[in-house]
Amino acid sequence: METIRYSPIGKEDCNFGTGTFEVTLADGRVVMLSQIDVGAILNSGLSTMTLTGLTLNNTTLGGTTSITTPTFVNATLTTPTINTGILNTSTVGADPTAALGIASKQYVDYLTNLISHTANGTIAQTTRTAVLSGASFTLNLNSAVGHTGQMITFIHNGTSLTQVYTIDGAGSETFEDGTGPTTTYILYTKGERLTVVSDGANWLVLEHQAETVWTDAGVMTILGSTSNPTKATTPDYDHVFWRRQGKDVHVKWVLQISSSAGAADGSGAYLFEMPSGIAIDAVIPPINTAWATATMSEGIRAGVFGMGKIVQDSTAQDNVIPFAYDTTHLQWIRDSSTTPLGSAAYAMTTAELGYYLEAHFPAANWRS
Repeated sequence: METIRYSPIGKEDCNFGTGTFEVTLADGRVVMLSQIDVGAILNSGLSTMTLTGLTLNNTTLGGTTSITTPTFVNATLTTPTINTGILNTSTVGADPTAALGIASKQYVDYLTNLISHTANGTIAQTTRTAVLSGASFTLNLNSAVGHTGQMITFIHNGTSLTQVYTIDGAGSETFEDGTGPTTTYILYTKGERLTVVSDGANWLVLEHQAETVWTDAGVMTILGSTSNPTKATTPDYDHVFWRRQGKDVHVKWVLQISSSAGAADGSGAYLFEMPSGIAIDAVIPPINTAWATATMSEGIRAGVFGMGKIVQDSTAQDNVIPFAYDTTHLQWIRDSSTTPLGSAAYAMTTAELGYYLEAHFPAANWRS
């Protein structure tokens, strides 16, 4: 058995050669290479180390040592802790702790690589799951080139609509989910999950899940097409709710007024505003601000899937249908007349008034 003497004080390169060796330390101890912390031996300033054809068992490489770029060629590593390294045609044994800068690999345990992000930055090459939270930010990816098969999952764990996270491919690299390539993929809602895989050139979307429970967005905002109305001072119930299902958003407005004290009718059609951060995709449906008897056939194109019920105690009731007025407002047309809900029909100064309105439509910028 060859014995190599090495002093931790020196900074000269040390080449162990090929084989299995005993190493004699400066204090006279003789130990097997497979039984020691290689980093502890070589922590005197070496910046690179190449181990060829060796078997290392329960060995720690890197860590707090100065060995920054160890290379393992045809080596078998059993339960190592590797902080920086390159694996070329090497076998990593069971339960590795991998935090590798990897050029090529046969196996990495992705379950150990869950990283949290709260600000702008670049994702580590070894990340397998990225949990995103806090104020809106952009997370840059490393190149998909040279990493065929690498998968990354992103999870939105912030506040829906107000905390938005942009995943940005390297350079002109794209994400493809079947709706057309995009260089950025944006997560808008809490719990939204995106999993991508590298095809060696770009990122393919394996899975995108985006569904939320009903969320109370507070009191509704109602404008007028000519002048804005004022709701009664103390409505009995005044709420707008929303939830997401893929690209579609469902919105529900509920208003119940017993006393109209403090209300003003405004003028024109009433325009019901979306919760902040939600907009209608203007392609489906197209926008149509005007609704008039003479142009109803044109206006019908702006129809949105939904329904509504308007009631006035002991007096009247009507069904209404939603139409897109602009990207952030719906107007509601009565079944019994071409007159929209507004100052001319079921106006705000009406006592014992109730609105129940529900619509769903494709949201701008959201992806399925």
